[in-house]
Amino acid sequence: MEAIRTSLADITRPIRSFPLVLKGTGYFPSNPRAIRVLWAGVFQQPTLMGLQREIDFRLQSLGIAPENAPFHPHLTLGRVKAAAKLREVLAEIERHQYSTFGQMAVEKITLFESRLKANGAEYGVLGEFPLT
Repeated sequence: MEAIRTSLADITRPIRSFPLVLKGTGYFPSNPRAIRVLWAGVFQQPTLMGLQREIDFRLQSLGIAPENAPFHPHLTLGRVKAAAKLREVLAEIERHQYSTFGQMAVEKITLFESRLKANGAEYGVLGEFPLT
């Protein structure tokens, strides 16, 4: 864990704060009968994409394999336990699939731990790494 924290601190130190645009909505996976996550999209800003590639590279050098799925930056709006009765929610998701919701400044990277429990995921912060 200390090597991960050191790598993240090294990566973020020279990076300046940058804007992130929230745009579009959707769900994972793409099959409407198997939806598990509802999301708002994050415009793939070059600094964000470069940061993700560098984090993957550094973690690989520590023996941590990258995700198999392509990186799809997003803000999770909710998790779905059963896809039944989602018609109204999906109508809203589809209505806003091209909407722009605004932007925010990325000022730090936060390393989270996720523990799955019977009543849902529980998250804890393992470290915060400010951008310059």
